Amino acid sequence: MGMLALANFATVGLGQSLVGDIKLSASNLGPVLFIAIAAPCFLAAVKAAHKNVIALLLFFNVCALASFAIFMFRFGWDPNLPVLFFQDVEILFVLLLVWYARSSYEEFFAVVKLGTICSVALSIAYGISQFGNNKIGIMVFSMDDKSQAGVLFCCQAYILLRFFDGFVARLVAAALVAMSMMTLSRLPAVFLPLFLITISVRTRYGFLLAATTIVGIVTAFVTFGDALTQLFKVLDRLSSVGQVAGDQATSAHLLLIKSALEMKFSDFWAFFFGTGPGNFSKALTSFPIDIHELESLDPALVADARVGKAPMHSTPVSLLLDYNLVVFGLLVYLGLRAMRFLARTRHYLDLLFFATLFGASMFYSLHNKPYFFLAIATVTVGTLGRAGEEEADARGALPRPAAGPLPAG
Repeated sequence: MGMLALANFATVGLGQSLVGDIKLSASNLGPVLFIAIAAPCFLAAVKAAHKNVIALLLFFNVCALASFAIFMFRFGWDPNLPVLFFQDVEILFVLLLVWYARSSYEEFFAVVKLGTICSVALSIAYGISQFGNNKIGIMVFSMDDKSQAGVLFCCQAYILLRFFDGFVARLVAAALVAMSMMTLSRLPAVFLPLFLITISVRTRYGFLLAATTIVGIVTAFVTFGDALTQLFKVLDRLSSVGQVAGDQATSAHLLLIKSALEMKFSDFWAFFFGTGPGNFSKALTSFPIDIHELESLDPALVADARVGKAPMHSTPVSLLLDYNLVVFGLLVYLGLRAMRFLARTRHYLDLLFFATLFGASMFYSLHNKPYFFLAIATVTVGTLGRAGEEEADARGALPRPAAGPLPAG
């Protein structure tokens, strides 16, 4: 299981498809292999799975299949079983990974560090290859989208800064932050406050470094603000052939969210039963809503929607549209309970991480990539600690991974 977990961390950045237009990447293979080994080990060790977990998984799948059936009869949609299978795999993967990690705590964090370094090396190799083959362009490294790559690097950087000490971990984290900026995605900027606070808490002279960084950023924008803005816009346009860039991208994202909310709250069946996992594209081109404005801003996205390939570009709104009210309500309830636990146990850094990740996911679909679940599982293990330990002491002390002690707070 340790080797398979290492393979997941090492290949999590390999998000480009292996087989043409089929959404199958190297990062999709790791969770399946891990489940194949970890599930029998779990059943042998624990003897039985928790009935609440089984009931939740069964209910989730029955609801998804019911949504598929409803819209198959209404509009002739084919059931989007690959998306449902992906979500089932990732849910099981998270549960089994957390179980393995809490029972093999030191080994897990050693795997996290080594696997992340391997992943960064692979991403750099892809980046060098991409840079060498293009005169100018937005770097996506080994992912299929710049924003997906940017958030991946930010999650990896936070895990290294949060759970590991030493020069190597911080150097790799700094490289990851730099790589996230090279994607020219706007989402890494959302993570900058998180990084500055993490550095100030986790390093001896972190507060001074964070303050210096803030002053440097402010000075750069005051001095070269207009030039930097124009540079980013020019690079965005030059590297976005047939895609939306600049302010129009923001408008298109907002129109996507508006369209999804309109579909959810204007259709009886979509409101109560959801359209089914991954069916946003079909809904966008089947429901009686006006998409002319969206098509004028982003014709490529609407063209992709007509062949079932357009993403929602918002994880929370996508979950609202895809699932019925009960499943969505359960997800909200579990999320709020997790936030309450982090606040009660004073894991403020991790609370800020999840809040930042949620903010990034509001304007991009992150739940369709394995790294989203891997990052959540890793930080969850860090907050829960070893299996059998108390959840947190009276002062809210953080767990101690193998890489070194962590300060409280």
